[in-house]
Amino acid sequence: MIFTIPQKFIPLFWEYQGESLDLNKHNRLIIERILEKGDMEAVIWLFKEYSQNQIKNILLSSANISSITRLFWSKYFEYGKN
Repeated sequence: MIFTIPQKFIPLFWEYQGESLDLNKHNRLIIERILEKGDMEAVIWLFKEYSQNQIKNILLSSANISSITRLFWSKYFEYGKN
């Protein structure tokens, strides 16, 4: 079974057929795009769908995330560890 992103987030993936994006197969693309372009609702959904470790690993290894976005999310994860 293919698990796809919610319809309301498909505009973030304008160059793809949103319904064809699989949460497992396209996890890197989905995480990168939502961290970079998503609103709060999209980010909340992202954190429900993927583990923090998955998100952190992609954040640290991706060449598609801007330095400002990487810095923001790195600070978020840094302050979140208690």
